[in-house]
Amino acid sequence: KQWYQRRVRAGDPRWSSNGSDSTLPITPELQIAERIRRLQGLLQFIVTTQYFDSYREHVMEILISVEKCIIAQVLCGCKSEILSTAISQAASAFPNDHELSSREVMFSNITSIEQVFAAVSASQTALLAIEAPGENTIHELFLSVEIVQQAFHALYAWKGQSQQLYDRAAKKDLTWTDREEIRRMLGDQITIAMETVLPEVDAEGRFQVLPVATNLIESLLKLYLDTINKTIEKDALQAEFERKRDALIQPFVELKLHNIAFSLGEQFRHFTLLVALCEETKDTARLRDLASTYPDFAEVAYNWYIAHGKESRLLTAGVANTERLSKFLTSQPNLKWIHQLGNRDFDTAAQTLAYLGSQEKAILSRKKTLLSLSKLASLASDCPTPDLTSVDLQLEVITHQERLKPEIAESAGLTDSTMPPLSCTDLIGLCVSAECNASLEEVDVKKALDLLTCAARDDAVTDAQFERLRLAIWRAVIERDEWWEKRSGPENIDETLFYRSIILAYNSGLVISHILPGVEELIGEIADKQKEFVLRSGYEQMAQMGLISV
Repeated sequence: KQWYQRRVRAGDPRWSSNGSDSTLPITPELQIAERIRRLQGLLQFIVTTQYFDSYREHVMEILISVEKCIIAQVLCGCKSEILSTAISQAASAFPNDHELSSREVMFSNITSIEQVFAAVSASQTALLAIEAPGENTIHELFLSVEIVQQAFHALYAWKGQSQQLYDRAAKKDLTWTDREEIRRMLGDQITIAMETVLPEVDAEGRFQVLPVATNLIESLLKLYLDTINKTIEKDALQAEFERKRDALIQPFVELKLHNIAFSLGEQFRHFTLLVALCEETKDTARLRDLASTYPDFAEVAYNWYIAHGKESRLLTAGVANTERLSKFLTSQPNLKWIHQLGNRDFDTAAQTLAYLGSQEKAILSRKKTLLSLSKLASLASDCPTPDLTSVDLQLEVITHQERLKPEIAESAGLTDSTMPPLSCTDLIGLCVSAECNASLEEVDVKKALDLLTCAARDDAVTDAQFERLRLAIWRAVIERDEWWEKRSGPENIDETLFYRSIILAYNSGLVISHILPGVEELIGEIADKQKEFVLRSGYEQMAQMGLISV
């Protein structure tokens, strides 16, 4: 265990330059290669024998040692001023008893190889502090970024080849690549590549910088995914991953580098960005391919269309099959009816439209349109006798609102095209209200009575509410008629608004006994004996005519 965790420096005549001086250290390149070979041999032995379960707790430690050796092998083979400075800085933390070079010291302490990355970032920061970096500085910065990219590219190449071994080891402890400082360091490299180096290079240089930046982004996002399932803060890290994913891929969209954006978006399942890209590039074929490849893609696409006000595309893009779209639209009734009509499911569309119409509380014209479409869909359905009772009733109330006297509508603020639909109760109140209707006439009373009959057919209106509405209409008729102030007798009752309203209602076909409250109920709160006498006389005359029963 001690051997694979930290390889101490030693002399080995096999690798010395003259083959005889055992005091010379092994050259770093060959030492690292030999170490990788031995670690892989050890892994192979454990895997192919019956000892795997016995040594399972050490397998991940061996894998981590291989990871660091692979990183060290890349760093050892690269040359850069920034890297050399970083290695010297990192090596200074270790004892040097044999007067070895900084490289030899660092690469014989491979277990701490990640310290080189911290030193690289520090050196880059120092260079970036220069007010106007020149061409050489830009080149040196890019070279150091490329070295980091190559190191992590090699790391993930190894992990990809050995994925089954990682899965079999199945150890969920956090490792060195799961540390936040490693993710931050890779993020810094991407920032240098995209924001510092890329704007300063020509077209040929872009072809060098972009693949490096892309590979770094892949490495960083893979680190997030590797860590998410290991940490107790899974939700927070998942949210951070999604924010970082969007921030890293979006610059390629802005630069119109759609192929790179598509590749990264699909690799890391950024479905929202992929939908936006497909719409921007008008690539409907790719949109449909993504929907058929990834089961969750279609719902993301549907939500994106709704969020961006592209409901028509939701129904026409062909993102998924009819069954899946229908299932999604169960929570989107404003769109569901269009899909149902497109499928010639007229009966269901009529029900959806009727529901939407009954729920519409904001705009009268929209309510009327929805209910009218519902009626048309019902008539077009296979049902020979569709039930249109509720829809017709609501349309009737809408017609009464549209035909309010101009002065009533204006007083109530109902003159614009966006006026809200009102209930029968509210409309009756407007018709007989002194505030909105200064001159109450029999035609106004007739409209209130028509609305009263609508309320009687509305299941939502209780018997008690109906009685209150009926009584309110006729009390308003009596209270607002100046005739009562003249103290005339019953013989002149035909001059009253009460009488004229009764006659108009009767001639219009309304059932007087239904729209008129009982005499005791009407006069219950009237203290004026003259009024009571005249009203009782009027009720007796109507009873004699057979209009009501006493």
